[in-house]
Amino acid sequence: VVEAIGRDAVTRAVDKYLKEHPLPDDYEVLEQVLEHRDDDQVRAALDRIDAMLTRDKPKRTRVMAAKLRFIEETSDDRELVARAAATRAKLG
Repeated sequence: VVEAIGRDAVTRAVDKYLKEHPLPDDYEVLEQVLEHRDDDQVRAALDRIDAMLTRDKPKRTRVMAAKLRFIEETSDDRELVARAAATRAKLG
């Protein structure tokens, strides 16, 4: 999942991973899931990221912030846009 590049490759890698494992508490993996083509998977990643942010922050906050901003700027789903903005604000 971490090595996948591009939305299609990320989507395939995440789908394959999720067939055998739940989403991990791993910022690198969750950051990749933010590129998934299925908004429900993106929401699940946001849920996990939000929970983790109460304990610690990711090492690469700029990359995650950029992916969250991309969701804000490109998604047609207003709720998802609001969630991405709220999570980006928590990054600091």
